[in-house]
Amino acid sequence: MFLYFAGIHTIIVGIYTTAVKNQCRCGCCWAFAAVEQIESDAIRTKNWSVNSPLSTAQACECTYSPYNLNGCDGGWPDDAYDYVKFVGGIQPEVIRPFNSTYYCGMSPYCSATNCPAIACAAAASSSYEVKVSNYYYTPSDEPSIASYVQNTGPVQVFVGASNWHTYISGTVTVCPNDGIDHTVQAVGIDTVAGYWKLRNSWGSNWGEAGYIRLAYNQNMCNIGLTGATYTAVALSKAPTAGPTTKPTRLPTNSPSTLPSRASSNRPTTKPTQSPSRLPSRAPSTRPTTKPTQSPSRLPSRAPSSRPSIKPTQSPSRLPST
Repeated sequence: MFLYFAGIHTIIVGIYTTAVKNQCRCGCCWAFAAVEQIESDAIRTKNWSVNSPLSTAQACECTYSPYNLNGCDGGWPDDAYDYVKFVGGIQPEVIRPFNSTYYCGMSPYCSATNCPAIACAAAASSSYEVKVSNYYYTPSDEPSIASYVQNTGPVQVFVGASNWHTYISGTVTVCPNDGIDHTVQAVGIDTVAGYWKLRNSWGSNWGEAGYIRLAYNQNMCNIGLTGATYTAVALSKAPTAGPTTKPTRLPTNSPSTLPSRASSNRPTTKPTQSPSRLPSRAPSTRPTTKPTQSPSRLPSRAPSSRPSIKPTQSPSRLPST
């Protein structure tokens, strides 16, 4: 566990985060990152327990029909937030766990035609434990995202991860400028050593126990290309004992009807590049300018084995607890 440091050292692993997850061969980082953000916001503002992960399976598998999302074929965190808002909440992982045996062992990865999602019954509302009343974007620039992490907590970010499969440890200082194709959670920043600390969803055997460091203040891997997201949450049930740190107050306004998917909280600055895989119900506020180069579907899937190539530069060690 890393402690929370104010100011230049802000590492919040284990304070506002659950354990590292593994999406395996399923291309649903959009659901994983969204659920991780909901968890973190619930921990930070509602005393939710770091030992009570929420169901990524519900967000990924139960959204094919009638919600027409893409599950393991990619999507956007917005899709998961809108789904949780509409149905009224999300279940704990213990009730609907992610089928790692299926997703980690099959080849090729599953899709809308062969996933267990096809037979996914609607989650029982009585088992919903965390609700999402709204979600928000930071401005689309690296300093704004860094300010949120330093002053508030973890935040979901978009990145270009085409070279991450070879990562083992250290700070990434070279990243292809090929748009965004993955989404993770920023859980720390060190402006002295000069790195971001990000939680990936490729399991704890990848990278630095499931985490990766990116060079700070260089827009490394396009981390500042698109605004980061965070949520306003509420609990359906009394929380399990969690951290006692007084939370930062978030807006509590909640929509009364199904979101129109043209919410004003989307980023106002359009990215110059965007993933080719978009939700089938793309809102009018999505970027309309066709990118000059488009990556593969968002998100990328976890590597099948541990990479063997180390980065060219490694920083000093992380702060001790």
